[in-house]
Amino acid sequence: MKKPLRILVTNHHLYQYTGTEVSSLILCKYLRKEGHEVVFYSKYLGNKLVKTMEDYKVKVVDNLNLIRNQKFDIAHVQHNICAYEVRYYFPDLPMVLWVHGYVPFLEQVPAIDLNISYILTINKTVRDHVFKLGVPKHKIIVFRNLVDSEAFYVKKPISKTIKNVLVLSNKLSVEKQTVIESVINQLGLKSVHIGSVYNNMVDNNKLVDYINNADLVFTISLGAIESMFCGRIPILFDENSTQFTDGLVDTGNFDFLKENGFSGRSLKRIMTENDILDDLQKYNYKQGELLRKKALKNYEANQQIKKIVDIYNQAIKNFKKKQLSKKNNEILYHLIRSVEEARFYSIDVLRAQTSTIQGLDINSLESDDQKIMHECFHYVELSNRVNSLNEKIFQLKLDLNKIKNSRYYLLWQKFNKLKKIIK
Repeated sequence: MKKPLRILVTNHHLYQYTGTEVSSLILCKYLRKEGHEVVFYSKYLGNKLVKTMEDYKVKVVDNLNLIRNQKFDIAHVQHNICAYEVRYYFPDLPMVLWVHGYVPFLEQVPAIDLNISYILTINKTVRDHVFKLGVPKHKIIVFRNLVDSEAFYVKKPISKTIKNVLVLSNKLSVEKQTVIESVINQLGLKSVHIGSVYNNMVDNNKLVDYINNADLVFTISLGAIESMFCGRIPILFDENSTQFTDGLVDTGNFDFLKENGFSGRSLKRIMTENDILDDLQKYNYKQGELLRKKALKNYEANQQIKKIVDIYNQAIKNFKKKQLSKKNNEILYHLIRSVEEARFYSIDVLRAQTSTIQGLDINSLESDDQKIMHECFHYVELSNRVNSLNEKIFQLKLDLNKIKNSRYYLLWQKFNKLKKIIK
């Protein structure tokens, strides 16, 4: 094995089990398994996911300013805001940017040249979008999503006919919910509904059981791939910022649908209730195992992590330092200051609101509510203390560096050396 790398991984947010947050967890887990040191940065953190990162022996930070003097070999960045921040705090660090889509703002390529070594795209559709924006072809690499085969696998056989359905979505519209429920009722199927739209979020380590208890899964994107890892058949019918859906996945359309990330935007179908019923007539339980093999071949984390480390080493080897232009430096400075100011006032408003809540008579609340409120106050108090201590530590480090670089300190060091020689 080559020398282990020290890698800075970023994602704009890390507080629930969706999209890039799940990708971040799997990326960091498997980088650590390969022996690399990983520090993860995000401004918006949730306790559960931070705990998971820490279980993987990954250090988590929410302020790049506090680690700007640390040395890294490369930054694996997700989201354009993070790319701006990394380049501001680490002007000479090789960087790759992993782009997961072409619709969300955070997935757009940065508006100024940040000397990014490679743009990684999760499929060919995103690759083509990035190329149209002017990124040279030699700087774009298709690097597909990672799915954890240790977390998603077959635990029980799929039924020969559809008996159980899982609806897995965070954004499903009321209209589409109504269509799905009508289909489920007409066919007399049992169903379970998971996701923020149903106010029923499930930890990633429990999701495998829900998928294995279903034969068919209404979902898109990462949910579809995870379903196939479990030998289940996904039907792409969910919200995706368009009116389109793709319907039932099978081995005949797998390769075509994967190039749009199983987003439901490939076939440009506008599916009615009858269209879904027609698709379900094509259900063949044998497809479950065939789809599983194809999904493993394209997305299995153990093999994907070896590819990304090769990309890192190539980026490090070919990296050339390049100063930003004066204009781009000014733009970058104002962008970073804008982000920091917005965050400061968001936290300030939250503290003010918390203070207002703290004025409530806790004893007047129900016992469970009292417990939650006390935990909230305790968490806010601890967070404030930690932030205050971090700021003091950072300031002390700056003061220490100033002392070490001062003329008098250097003279004092030379004087001590002379004293030892004389003795």
